[in-house]
Amino acid sequence: MVQNSGNRGGPDLAQDLGATIRIDTGAAVFSVRKSGFNLLDQVTIGGVPLLRADGPGIELVAAGRDWTSARDASSQVLIEENGPVRAVIVARGRHLDSNGNDRLDYTVRLHFYRGHARTRVIYTLRNASERSQTNALWTRLELVVPSVLSQADFQLATSSGPVAGSLSAGSQARLFQGENSYPNFRDYDFNDFDGNGNLIRDKWPTLIEGWQASENGTPLASGARDAPIERFFGQLQSPTARLLVATRLAAGWWPQGLRLSGGGDLRIGLFPDGNDRPFRLRFTGHVTREVLLDFAPVGAAADVTYRFQHPLVARASDIEHYNRAGAFDEQLVSFAEQRSRYLATGYPTTYPDFFAPFAEIIRHYYWGTGGGRNQYDQAKVSAMNFLRWDADASAVAWQYAEQKFAYNADQAIYHSDDFDGGRGDIADFNQLPGIEAIPYAKVIFEGEHPHAYGLRQWYQLSGDERIRESYLDWGEYLFHPVMTGYDVEARGIIWRLYNLIDLWRLSGDDAYRNAAWSLFDTEMLQKTAALGVSEGTDFNRGFYASRGDTFDIYNTGLPWPDRELASFISGAMYPRSYAALEATAATPLQADRARDLLEGVSRFLITEHWWEFGPNPFDYGYPYRQSADNIPPDPRGDGNWIGGFKEVWPAL
Repeated sequence: MVQNSGNRGGPDLAQDLGATIRIDTGAAVFSVRKSGFNLLDQVTIGGVPLLRADGPGIELVAAGRDWTSARDASSQVLIEENGPVRAVIVARGRHLDSNGNDRLDYTVRLHFYRGHARTRVIYTLRNASERSQTNALWTRLELVVPSVLSQADFQLATSSGPVAGSLSAGSQARLFQGENSYPNFRDYDFNDFDGNGNLIRDKWPTLIEGWQASENGTPLASGARDAPIERFFGQLQSPTARLLVATRLAAGWWPQGLRLSGGGDLRIGLFPDGNDRPFRLRFTGHVTREVLLDFAPVGAAADVTYRFQHPLVARASDIEHYNRAGAFDEQLVSFAEQRSRYLATGYPTTYPDFFAPFAEIIRHYYWGTGGGRNQYDQAKVSAMNFLRWDADASAVAWQYAEQKFAYNADQAIYHSDDFDGGRGDIADFNQLPGIEAIPYAKVIFEGEHPHAYGLRQWYQLSGDERIRESYLDWGEYLFHPVMTGYDVEARGIIWRLYNLIDLWRLSGDDAYRNAAWSLFDTEMLQKTAALGVSEGTDFNRGFYASRGDTFDIYNTGLPWPDRELASFISGAMYPRSYAALEATAATPLQADRARDLLEGVSRFLITEHWWEFGPNPFDYGYPYRQSADNIPPDPRGDGNWIGGFKEVWPAL
């Protein structure tokens, strides 16, 4: 995706009218007001209005009172994308109570499509303002659609088909999805266990299991946790109109809810009414949900929701298209070509597919995990595999990438919405009240595993502006003292260098490239590592030894007996980062210096890190770690031998 001003023909869908924005898709006309944003101020089909005036928009309940988006007269609403096929409206603002006090911020993106009477709503709840440096707490948050369909017929989804009924004045139908078996990744600190192996659920957002549909408190249908509602929707229908609302992947984002009233309100409970626990969000965190509002659905509700839940995506049929276009930093190869290369060089062929992705929602990821999958950006690998795999596997790769990037953008980033992320006077969420009930352990990209760099490629593939904004927030944090503290570690310093280069590639802001060069110049060029106790680059042998490789920095501060180098760091991260620095250098001299170190570390890897013992696979390769100063023993006795081999070879 690139910025452009082209138009293939036809009028733009959105028109700025001053106080409001008008979107005409041909199937419906939508009106979005700027001051006091309330999602959709009006929707008309054939000139017939479908909404009542002055809805609250987003309604948050906390501290015993309600806070709404419609009360914020200073909300900012803009046309972000416009054309004859699609338009995107972005709104940013606060939730205010009746006295004008604010509580948490939001960003909403409304997507409109030519020929359709629907909008796709991307709602992001933001707790990253210096105005309120707290771990947030609330009891309910709903998107409210005040329709004119009073005393209408209704449908609510279940795991086996919708239940239906008719609403009278003052009545209500309700759907609640609790904890369930939908695939979730729940890392340490979301799921934990006591000394007897019992699951600790103190940080779960609910203890309610399964789902229930009810009318006026009377159950209509219910289901156990192992039978979640796959497509979560509700609809109202009168003789002349039909309105459907749905939450995407609701089962994975438990708890979720819907409330339909006899007065015509449709309330989408992103943090639903009736939960057994309050909801929480750490300071500097975001959380995002995706909702469908369809004012003239075509076909059965379950079918409409299926298309929303599993949207159509496309790719080039020939991956060489991406290589010819220079779309990515790396050249893509087919799995057939990859396999043939492995076979030709005598390597096992199971490794390339060993970490195949699958569709799941990420609830918490612990970025301090060592080895294996946490040595690379899983989301980026899945995005690239989307372009390389056959159709069925490709779809799963897209789904995994989408959800992992969504998690990374919301939770793994240190967000600083209205302040500089490098400031030292901002509260640490780890030390704020309420953190004991929030999964927070290593929730932010940490210095040794800052796998944020795939966000740029995902932005290019998806066009999701939220991804770009989040990645630039991460750029601020890279200048934060917490991150620079990792420069004593071999992988901390090189990952920061690589992330800075990648952020320059996204933004074009020379502050990132200059910071990358300054880091490279200070640490790799000006510090010379000789035999024994020294850190820096060994310009005779080609390797870089960090301060952490050289000294026991966290305990005695004394030199280590051996400077120990990890082959998966020296062999993968350093050549890749030096090559990226060369490719993006501001001057020929900078490019030449980066190329010098790239050649040096490559020669070191081939001549000193590579062990050969015979013609059979695994009789040669890379030890996991080895000394820089002494001849190591036969590394085949090291239990991590195969681990080092596997982690270096794919990088080379």
